[in-house]
Amino acid sequence: SSDLFHDKEIHLVTVPDDKGEAFALTHLKKAEDLLKRAGLNPICKSLPGIPEDVISSYVEDEKISMLLLGAYGHSRIRQFLIGSTTTEMIRRCHVPLMLFR
Repeated sequence: SSDLFHDKEIHLVTVPDDKGEAFALTHLKKAEDLLKRAGLNPICKSLPGIPEDVISSYVEDEKISMLLLGAYGHSRIRQFLIGSTTTEMIRRCHVPLMLFR
């Protein structure tokens, strides 16, 4: 509802895994509806692939000027073995990031 976003182009992007596409699309729709009720008109996309690759390419291709990203905490062992999408976005995206936890 902040006026800060009313004159901005807003993109909502999800990159679901193979098992979670229906879940991701449900949440994408909820987020879209919330933004529309606030008077915004977001561009919504569900894109296939590896999140780190897809999101960083999307940011570059669409000339996104700021990335807002949900950050989820995982155990140190999981992060060491698998990595973190959030950490990879910080490395790859050369735009300001705002993280929500």
